[in-house]
Amino acid sequence: MSKIVITGISSFIGVHLVKYFSQNKYNVIGTINRDISTYDVIRKTRITEASNSKVKINKLDITQPAELIDIINEIKPDYWIHHGGWAKDYGSFGYDFFNGFEVNVRPLSTLYSALKKCGCKGIIITGSSAEYSDGNQADQETDLAFPNMPYGLSKLTETLYARQLANNYNLPTRIARVYIPFGAWDSPNKLIPSVINNLKENKS
Repeated sequence: MSKIVITGISSFIGVHLVKYFSQNKYNVIGTINRDISTYDVIRKTRITEASNSKVKINKLDITQPAELIDIINEIKPDYWIHHGGWAKDYGSFGYDFFNGFEVNVRPLSTLYSALKKCGCKGIIITGSSAEYSDGNQADQETDLAFPNMPYGLSKLTETLYARQLANNYNLPTRIARVYIPFGAWDSPNKLIPSVINNLKENKS
C-alpha cells in the first residue's frame, strides 16, 4: 500500500483529501501544526473526521527544517501532498506576506531535498486561483499570472519555486490551482454555507 503524506488536514480541502485517499487504499498520514486543543471548532471537527477515517495524524511545523527532515526520514512517503500553508486574511491586502513566504515558500527547499533522498515518487502542491489576475473569462493554465492580492503573490511564488526545485531534483510535481470549493466541513461563515443554514432556519 502506497504511503502518502498530506499536510494541512485541518483545512476544508485537507480533510477532503484525507478522506478521498484513505478510501482509495492509500496509507495516509496527515499533519497538523499544533495540538488539536488549540484549534477552533470547525478545524477540530475536520481533524476528528480525518481521525475517524483511520488516518495517522502527526504534528509537524513545516517551517522547522529538522522536523520536516525527521518526518520524511521516518515515514519515507511514496507521495506528498503539500497543502499546509499561511492563508489567514487571504482575501485582504492585510495578508501577511512575510509569514506567507516563511510558511508557503521557504520550506520547499528542505522538502524537495529530503523527499528526493527518500525516494519519493511525486509531489502535489495546492496552488490558488488567486495566482491569476481578475478577469471576465475562464483562466487557462497558459495564462500569465499577475495576482492582484498579496496572498496570490505568495502562492505564485510557491508555484514558481516548486517548479524550479522539481527540475533541479528531477522530482515529478503537479500544481493544483484551486478555485472556490464548497461542501461538507466548510466554514459556516462562508457565503454558501451561510445561505444554506439561513434557509434551514427560515431566515432571510
